[in-house]
Amino acid sequence: MARRLGLAPGLLALLAAGRLAAQEPATPEQSRAPEPPLPRGAGAQPYEPPPPPVQPFASRRHALLGFHLGFPGGLNRDGAAQDLASTFGFNLRGDEPLGAYVLLGPMAQFGSWRPAQPSTFGHSYFIDLDLVLRFRVPITTSKLNYQLWIGMPIGVSADVASKDFGPANLGIGWNIGALFGGAVHFAPKFGLFGELGWEQHRLTHTRDGQSDLDLKLQQALLNFGIVVRN
Repeated sequence: MARRLGLAPGLLALLAAGRLAAQEPATPEQSRAPEPPLPRGAGAQPYEPPPPPVQPFASRRHALLGFHLGFPGGLNRDGAAQDLASTFGFNLRGDEPLGAYVLLGPMAQFGSWRPAQPSTFGHSYFIDLDLVLRFRVPITTSKLNYQLWIGMPIGVSADVASKDFGPANLGIGWNIGALFGGAVHFAPKFGLFGELGWEQHRLTHTRDGQSDLDLKLQQALLNFGIVVRN
């Protein structure tokens, strides 16, 4: 009986230590899921995790930086028609795929224009802030990727008129157009694009003490430049 009483404190201590060990949180090494065992054999390969998923071409976003050329067209000045000289500028746009075949994105465009006659007439300068809706067909091959599209830019415009028009305040108006083009993607992050189209600008300049200066510009256009993956 005395021997059993002498063993009781030791048993109680062991039970208490077991309870404390069960209550201690597991260390990161203990909680980590076991890795697959290394293969055995001379020709076996070690385990490697699968590569990350690759975003398909039709889901990628791109930015386009292009040179803008407006071909000679028509200019209507306060109801009087005359010829419009070539327009030179550039544009920058981005796109967001709404689906495999639909793109929507902003575009900023700058252009320098003037009437065709007289040849000494000074240049005016417009800035367009547009949304461009494009319907496109993405084409993927083993070497290159392609896109073909039709699109429509529409937005607001601001114009600084030449002094040859006389004193005129900043012109405000709108623009609309149509585009047909395509792109060749030589690398995942680089390509070239080109497009033909048509555009129209409607601009109104207020003049102190005089009637407004109303302008309408219409011309065919060419855009070409680089495509960069976002």
